[in-house]
Amino acid sequence: MDLQYETVDEIKKNEHWYDTCDVAVAKKKTNDAPQIRRVGLSWKNLIILFLVVLILSLCTSLAVSVLMNISNDNLPLSLPKTATDTGNTMRDCLAMKENDSLSSGVYSLVLNDTMLFDVYCDMTTHKGGWIVFQKRFNGKENFYRDWHAYENGFGDLNGEFWIGNKYLHILTQVPTELRIDLKAWDRQTRYAEYSTFVIGDAESNYTLSIDGYHGDAGDGLEYHDGRQFSTYDQDNSQEGKHCAKRNKGAWWYRLCSFSSLNGEYLNGTNGTADQNVGVNWEKFKGDYYSLKSASMMLRRKKKE
Repeated sequence: MDLQYETVDEIKKNEHWYDTCDVAVAKKKTNDAPQIRRVGLSWKNLIILFLVVLILSLCTSLAVSVLMNISNDNLPLSLPKTATDTGNTMRDCLAMKENDSLSSGVYSLVLNDTMLFDVYCDMTTHKGGWIVFQKRFNGKENFYRDWHAYENGFGDLNGEFWIGNKYLHILTQVPTELRIDLKAWDRQTRYAEYSTFVIGDAESNYTLSIDGYHGDAGDGLEYHDGRQFSTYDQDNSQEGKHCAKRNKGAWWYRLCSFSSLNGEYLNGTNGTADQNVGVNWEKFKGDYYSLKSASMMLRRKKKE
C-alpha cells in the first residue's frame, strides 16, 4: 500500500510521523510491508549537497592560502617607517656598539635621518658593530628570487635573509668594510674581509666596488669587482651567461665562477655540487662544492 500525502499537515495527522532536517517522513503500518513517502529533499540528495558545500569550502580555503603564500613570498624583509623620534636611535650597529649595546640581535636604525629600519647587529665577531645583510645556514628561505625581491629584501632577520640592494646602497655611502664568514659541511671555517665595500644606486644596477682583501678564505670577489647585480629576470652578467638562472640565485656575476653565496642551498649532498652551483666560494672548497653556511656583514669604518 503506497501512501500519498501531499502536504506536511496531512502527514502529521497520521499515527506515526517525524520531521528531521526539513524532510517529513510518514510511515503507516499495514498488513503489507511498511511504505514510506518522502516530501521535500531525500537523505541521498542532502548528503550530496553537504559534500558539494564541503568541497567548495575546502577549495576556497586552499585558494586563499595559496594567494597569501604568494603575497607573503613577495613581501620585503621589513618596511621602513618614518622616523618621528630618533633621540635614542643610532645610525648603525657600530654606533650601537659604542653606546654599550653588547648583545647581538635585531635593532632599529635611522637611515638618512628620515626612516627607521630594522637590522640584525653582530656585536661579537671581530670587535662587533656589524650590520648583517645576508645569512644562509639551513636552506629554509628561498633565494631564487626576482629583481624586485633582491632590491627590497626578503626573509627573517632571525633566520635566513637578504637585506635589500637599495639599503645596501644607502649603508655604503660612507667608508665601509665587508666581512664574509663561511662554514663547510666538515665544520671547517674561513673568513674574508675587505677594507672597501660600496654598492651603487639603482641606475647602476647596484654595481659592486670591492678592494683591500685579507683573510683565509681566498679572494672570491675580486673577479666580480665592477659588476652589476643579476637575478634570473634581469641578467647583467658578462656575455649574457644567465648565471643567476644557472645557479638558481643572484649575485654580481662576471661569469658564473669564483663565488655565488646566494646560489641554491643544497641539503643532503655533504657539499657535493655541480660546477659553481650552490652556495659557492671557489677558493675555499673548490668549484664543485656548496657550503653549509655563509654570512655577509658590513661596518662603517672608524675615522683614523
